[in-house]
Amino acid sequence: MLSYLVEINIITIFLYGFYRLLFTNDTFFSWRRFMLLNIYLIALLVPFADFSNWISIREATQNMANTYAETVLSEAPSPPSKATVLSWNTVLLWIYMGGVCIFLLRFVIQLIGIYRLARKTEVSIIKGVKVHIIEKNGSPFSFFQWIFINREVLYESQLQEILIHEQCHVEQKHSIDVMLSELFTIVCWFNPFAWLLKREIRLNLEYLADFHVVQVGCDQKSYQYHLLGMTYHKNTPTILNNFNVLLLKKRIKMMNKRRSRVIVKAKYALLIPAIATLLVVKNIESVAHSLVSNKIVNNEVIVPIYTKANNALQKKPFFSSKISKEDNIKKLKEEVHEVSHDKINAIAKKKAINNTAPSNVIKDSHVDIKDSELPEKKVLMYVYIISLLLLTQKVLFRP
Repeated sequence: MLSYLVEINIITIFLYGFYRLLFTNDTFFSWRRFMLLNIYLIALLVPFADFSNWISIREATQNMANTYAETVLSEAPSPPSKATVLSWNTVLLWIYMGGVCIFLLRFVIQLIGIYRLARKTEVSIIKGVKVHIIEKNGSPFSFFQWIFINREVLYESQLQEILIHEQCHVEQKHSIDVMLSELFTIVCWFNPFAWLLKREIRLNLEYLADFHVVQVGCDQKSYQYHLLGMTYHKNTPTILNNFNVLLLKKRIKMMNKRRSRVIVKAKYALLIPAIATLLVVKNIESVAHSLVSNKIVNNEVIVPIYTKANNALQKKPFFSSKISKEDNIKKLKEEVHEVSHDKINAIAKKKAINNTAPSNVIKDSHVDIKDSELPEKKVLMYVYIISLLLLTQKVLFRP
C-alpha cells in the first residue's frame, strides 16, 4: 500500500507540472476539465501497469534500466533492519490514517451541513429556476441540483447573472468534479500538489461558468463589476460551487483574455506520450530493482562464504583427511555455481564443516535468487577465493 501511495503522488506531481506548463493559459475550458479529471485516472491506474517483460527484451530500454541501476540504485544506502522498517512503517501508517480520518470527517460534516441547509431553507421558483433562499449573509452557491441564493440578492439587478452562473454549474454537473477532487485530496492529504490540483479544478469550473454567462449575452463589464461587489460576502464551505470567492483576479483576467486559436487544441494530444513516458519509466524502475536485487544476491552468496570461512579455518580444518583437496575444491565450485540460495541454506544446516562451508556462512543473507548461473565475471572471484583457501590450508597444515 505504501509503495502504491508513493507512486500515485509522484505521478500526480509530474502530471500537475505537465498541466501547468502547457494548458493553464488557453481558453479551452472544457478540454482542460477533461485533462484535469484524467490526471486522477492516470495516477490511479499507471502503478498497476506491468510491462517489465517488454522492457527486458528491448535493448534500448534494457540499457536504460542497467544505467539506472548502476548510477542511482547502486548509490542508495543499505536497507535498515527489518525491525526498524516495521517500526517506521507502523508510525507512518498511523500518521497517514490519522490525517485521512480528520479530512474525511471534515468532508462528511460539510455534506451533512449542506443537506440540513437544503431541508430547512425556503424554496422558491425564480424565473423558472428552483432556488433555496438563505437568510444569512453569504455568496450564492450550488451543489448538484441545489442552488442557494441570499434573500438580499433577490432585489438586485444582477440576479439574472447569478442564476445563469449557478445553472451552468448544475447543468454541467460540476459538483462531480468537486467531489472527486475532494476525495483524492483526502487520500493524498500529505501531498501539496494534490491540493494545488484541486484548486486548478475549482478555478477551471469557475472559468466555465463565467464564460457561459458572457456567452449567453450578459454584459461582460457589468458582470465583472458584479463579481467585485460580491467580494465582501462570507465564503461558503469548500465543496460548494461559489459564485465569487475563487481567485477573482484570475477569473476577470481570463474573461478579458483573447480566445485561443483552434489549432492550439492539438497540444492536448501530448497527453498520450506523457502517459507512455510514465509507463516506461515505471517499468524501467521495476527492471532496475530486479537487477540490483540479483546483484545484491550475488555479492551476499560470495562475501559471507569468504569471510566467515576464514574465521572457521582458524578453529578447525576446512578439508578432512579422508577426502582429497581436489575433490573438495571441485565440489565447492559446483555448489556455488549450481545450487540456489535456498538449497545452499539447507545444505549448510545438514552438512558438517569437512564437506562444505559452515551452517552460519550464509545465514545472514535475506535475498532470494533464482536457480540460474551467476554471471561469468563472478567465476574469477570464485577461483580467487578457492585459491586463498588452498593457500591458507597449506600454511596451517604443512608438515
